[in-house]
Amino acid sequence: VRATKDSADQHTDYAYAIHNSNNFLGYNSGQNWESTKDSLYGPMTNYSYSSTETFSRDSKTISTTRTYNCYHQLTEQKDECEGHTHILSTVYHARPGQAFDAQPAFFLLPKTRTESWISPEGLRRDDVTQTSFDQYGNPLQQRNPDGSGSTWVYYGKLGHGGDCPAEPNGFVRFLRQQTDSPATEDVAFY
Repeated sequence: VRATKDSADQHTDYAYAIHNSNNFLGYNSGQNWESTKDSLYGPMTNYSYSSTETFSRDSKTISTTRTYNCYHQLTEQKDECEGHTHILSTVYHARPGQAFDAQPAFFLLPKTRTESWISPEGLRRDDVTQTSFDQYGNPLQQRNPDGSGSTWVYYGKLGHGGDCPAEPNGFVRFLRQQTDSPATEDVAFY
């Protein structure tokens, strides 16, 4: 493919494991496949599957491998180009061993997000962001790689006198207080 008639050819390949490998349909998961439901939506397990996208243009190639868990959440994206590696890893609030229906309401939300850069010389930098949520999926706390962060407090669904009306649909969602804290450390770059 060419973006314009004068640009270099671009080529993208997608690779999926085919034979005897895990896949998004649940192959090798030990679950029976049914056409009316997602067979991976059982108990949270360490089942994972992946795909690789390879983009080429001129003499440069970028390879992106994406890995997903049994709930089809992106757990890792690894980009590689000319010896440089960028990895984005996410741990979610899903609880191992618990059935899908028994997971907390916020199980699809990130708990820990680690962004890593690795140079061709092997220098590495990891930035970790941690988040927590209440039973309604409202963010409660976030800690950033530089030590800064935020904490949130919400009014109850019945409101609070003249400060906040009752939420008409019974949700907890009105913000009562937000506290932001400054960075406590420098972020190192290589």
